[in-house]
Amino acid sequence: MESATLREKTDAFRRLHAGPGIFVLPNVWDVVTARLVEAAGFPALATTSAGVAWALGYPDGERISRDEMLAAVGRIARSVRVPAPPRRLRRRRPAGPSRPARSG
Repeated sequence: MESATLREKTDAFRRLHAGPGIFVLPNVWDVVTARLVEAAGFPALATTSAGVAWALGYPDGERISRDEMLAAVGRIARSVRVPAPPRRLRRRRPAGPSRPARSG
């Protein structure tokens, strides 16, 4: 399989967002689902953090390590020719008040 460069994938993804038409972006959670989505003819795919976590044996809710998530998303992106931008990895929020502050 000949792989597109990162620049080519990025440019293709931007063109898809520009239209015309509806841009459908299916979620994948491993290399197998990524290849199936690509083979089905979708021009791009997205990753699902919950799906990746569950596929690796973790519950959803940021229990998987950042490094393990990045490794899994990297394997997915390298396995397909279509754009596969990762879902933004959220940082854990610092502990804080559980309810809004009230004045007066």
